[in-house]
Amino acid sequence: MYRGGCSNRLTIRRDRPEDQLLEAFEKKVLRPDMAAYLATRFEPQLRARIKQMTSQNSHSAKAGMEKRRDELRVQAKRISAAIGLGGSLDSLVAQLTVVESEIKTLKPVKLNSGN
Repeated sequence: MYRGGCSNRLTIRRDRPEDQLLEAFEKKVLRPDMAAYLATRFEPQLRARIKQMTSQNSHSAKAGMEKRRDELRVQAKRISAAIGLGGSLDSLVAQLTVVESEIKTLKPVKLNSGN
């Protein structure tokens, strides 16, 4: 089926221009000197992007831990309030102990800003 292009309706086998394009690419781009040039240009950009992604992950982890710590603190306050109202003392104290121990495990994360 004719899909447009030249009005003379001549066609070229698809494999010929593909072969020509690949051959030109190999001759002009895939040379040792060009590969070395591309590597020297690409490496600093790659390192910068990895550093950026690492920093973003650190910030996300810290935010997640801070959110969890805040949730646990609210839960600890509620349990303490229930104990104050005379709730089931043994089970509430046990719950409070578990919550407080988890809060202690969520130490603040220090981000390395110099690396």
